[in-house]
Amino acid sequence: MVTQDGLSVFVDGDRGSAQLLLESPSGSERVVLEVEGPADYRFDWARLSPDGEWILTQDSEGRLIIVAVEGDPNARILVDDVDGWMAAAWFIPGYEEGTWDPREA
Repeated sequence: MVTQDGLSVFVDGDRGSAQLLLESPSGSERVVLEVEGPADYRFDWARLSPDGEWILTQDSEGRLIIVAVEGDPNARILVDDVDGWMAAAWFIPGYEEGTWDPREA
């Protein structure tokens, strides 16, 4: 996923170190979040919010995590018991395919 500004996010990591990386249009990379953990710990996927201010990711422990691209470096756990792999999406008003509007819950 790439924002209008050309930013993209991806996951990476070696054994025991999981990273969320932000790549600029020029190709430079910046680590937004790095977690040291067991050898099998990883981020499964990452998605930028439509405004490019947040990153949503799922880790190998079944947690949905959100982190700010700039500013507050503290990641927040939104859900800590996702059962299996899921592909979450940001809700975009006017675009409903593959999204869920929390106002209609």
